[in-house]
Amino acid sequence: MRKSLILLAILLVLSVAALAVGQGAINAMGNDVTVTETTLAGDPAAAEGLTVSLHPTYENHLEWRTVFAAGKDPEPETKVHYSAKPLKDDYTGTSSVWMQIGGLNFSMSASGGAVRLDKDTDEMGFVAMVRPAADVATRTQPGEIRTETVYLRDYYEYYAIYLDLYGSYGQTGQAALSDYFRIPVQEDLQVEVTVSKDEAGTVYHVECNTVDNSSSAFGYGLYLEQGVFLGLGTEDGEYGGSEVDFSQIRDGYGLYWIPMEQDGLDLDRIENIYPMDPAAAQFVTLEESFDGNSLLLFTRERRTLVLTVLDLENLEPVQRLELPTSETPTVWQQEDLLLLRVYEEAPRLLALPREDGLYRLWLDTPEYQFENVWYWDPALSFDGSRLALAYYENKYNKVSLCLTVYDENGLTYAGSYAHNADTFCPNLDSFWSDALMLQWE
Repeated sequence: MRKSLILLAILLVLSVAALAVGQGAINAMGNDVTVTETTLAGDPAAAEGLTVSLHPTYENHLEWRTVFAAGKDPEPETKVHYSAKPLKDDYTGTSSVWMQIGGLNFSMSASGGAVRLDKDTDEMGFVAMVRPAADVATRTQPGEIRTETVYLRDYYEYYAIYLDLYGSYGQTGQAALSDYFRIPVQEDLQVEVTVSKDEAGTVYHVECNTVDNSSSAFGYGLYLEQGVFLGLGTEDGEYGGSEVDFSQIRDGYGLYWIPMEQDGLDLDRIENIYPMDPAAAQFVTLEESFDGNSLLLFTRERRTLVLTVLDLENLEPVQRLELPTSETPTVWQQEDLLLLRVYEEAPRLLALPREDGLYRLWLDTPEYQFENVWYWDPALSFDGSRLALAYYENKYNKVSLCLTVYDENGLTYAGSYAHNADTFCPNLDSFWSDALMLQWE
């Protein structure tokens, strides 16, 4: 026992010494960091006063912090730190909510057993409208793979509903949701069903897919402290003909609120807080404002995208703003700036600063296009007269970035910034919430 303790003490001393030497080597790495700017458009002087901060990590233990002034000849200051404990991201964001309406496109397999075709949900509560498959299975012989095209309305009058709150809510209230959101199945909607049986006659695989591009409904919303805010739309964004019918929803079409109680959602108190005419307006998407005081509701009306701002305290609208597009936007926010990216013939940026509680359109411009850039989640900063956006060149394993600056007339500068850590420390993790940040002085 005494020898074991002595050996353990020696190993502890050696590991501490190794860590100290390793930390010294890591700190020395920071002195070797360089960032090289290449001007691609405009004048780098347009970025004067802009600070870029990088904070990638490696394997949840090694973190880099690089800060430099944007523009020509950046002089980065870098600190590299190793943590014995796994690093954690402090990001806390708004939870999204998805409502599955239908469950028509699915694939189900069973290994060593049979695919269950006696109910419209699996063990997790996800919807799969299986009656057509169960019917086709009655005509499928042992050892046969059979495919048929059938009308879904022959099996269901209304769509099945499932609300996904990241596993905190399941099939318990599914009947109540389906009773409130009564959405009829279109009479001409067809599905192609394939059923596979083994030689013993057991169904081991089922596939179901819609035959054509018939419009299907979706539900999307936010899960906030007050409860769930939910809107319903159609994937093609249009109404009429054989499109989805929202006219039989109990309280009509609109934006819905499901209050949160101590034991979960109170499905008996679903409320349509912003009624809409489904023939004139269609839900597009919903966001919480950056300060958490408002809901940002996007609808499509007369082929125009409309922003409606609702106060979260009283759920009343405080602003309605028509936007110069009809496309579904990608939405980003930073303090008092709302930035939308829309795709028409080419990507466009719509920048809407908020002043005295109201948004206004400040910029409508084509988005500068780089090569090999991750456009999904840029960093942004607005100083009242200049908008800066930064994108990683390759989000998965690089921290080199591209930067653009716009004024109210459009692009004033575009440049790339090559970070040499991509060479001597590849595969850095740049998914952290503060991995890339911009700040005007």
